[in-house]
Amino acid sequence: WQTISDHYYDKNFNNLNWNSIRTEYGVKVRAVKNDTDLHHLLYQMISRLGSSHLAIIPPEVYLEIERAKTAAKARLDKDKGEPNSDQEEESEEEDEAEDPLAQYGIGVDLRIIGGQFVITRVEKNSAAERAGLKTGYVLEKINDLSLSAMLLRLSEYYANSRGLINQIPSEVIDEFINGEKDSYVDLTYLDGADFRKQASIRRELLRGQIV
Repeated sequence: WQTISDHYYDKNFNNLNWNSIRTEYGVKVRAVKNDTDLHHLLYQMISRLGSSHLAIIPPEVYLEIERAKTAAKARLDKDKGEPNSDQEEESEEEDEAEDPLAQYGIGVDLRIIGGQFVITRVEKNSAAERAGLKTGYVLEKINDLSLSAMLLRLSEYYANSRGLINQIPSEVIDEFINGEKDSYVDLTYLDGADFRKQASIRRELLRGQIV
């Protein structure tokens, strides 16, 4: 409540009496029995503001994403071999000279539609465009990680807050599709004719567009 009170962009709080909201939910929060119930209650509270950019993401979601990242990295290391110490040192030296805010990826946006991760935007002249990816294609795997299986597990934590499922694609982009400069991401996807295809795409500087 305090974070919203201090930082929310609309000081009219979407015509809500934010002090009354604190009184209302202060009573409810004292009755919760565990963290899961607390997260659901917090989500109910911020949902009263009617803002699509607010979410309470439970820590179990991040733990599941970290487990998936670790498994995917282990598979890549096994397939491609660990870098030697000289390569690691060179990489660290290069990173020090680069923009600390720079991000590297392939240049796509995703959305969950019908339980699938659908590409909804391909940045012009991006690595994804050059690899032949198009809007409407469905990503099935990233570095051999099944997105449908991960979504099923994550959905368990979102069961009582279904609106939060829309936050998952941005997490997948940040944690799996984006990565280190000049590294590769392996994708399995369905094209416009539902043919299953694979691509290994090198991550490059994301230029994007500020909107």
